[in-house]
Amino acid sequence: MPAYALGIATPLLLGRLSGVHALTPRMFNLPVSDLAGPRHPLYLDGAPVQTIYPMLPLAQDATLSIGCYRYADNINFGLACARHALPHLQRMAVYMETALQDMETALELGE
Repeated sequence: MPAYALGIATPLLLGRLSGVHALTPRMFNLPVSDLAGPRHPLYLDGAPVQTIYPMLPLAQDATLSIGCYRYADNINFGLACARHALPHLQRMAVYMETALQDMETALELGE
């Protein structure tokens, strides 16, 4: 896996170092990552961990980055953005929650 990651990142790094990145379009504009966490509950100093949210690096020149982290029976989303480009990111979080509730209702997964 590290060799694959290096192979993917090499063009980006070389573009940054040489200054060519300003002349070429970005390879992607919305990175979305998904990480599977443990299926069993975790404890921190004896207290159960309720939720875990991902922290995302925001790539240079990127506007938004979305991360998903699956823990126990839940999935949590983390959003990182450039505040000058998306000053009201909390609205997107609310819209995402509404869309997920609509999907649960459509699939009859709600409680």
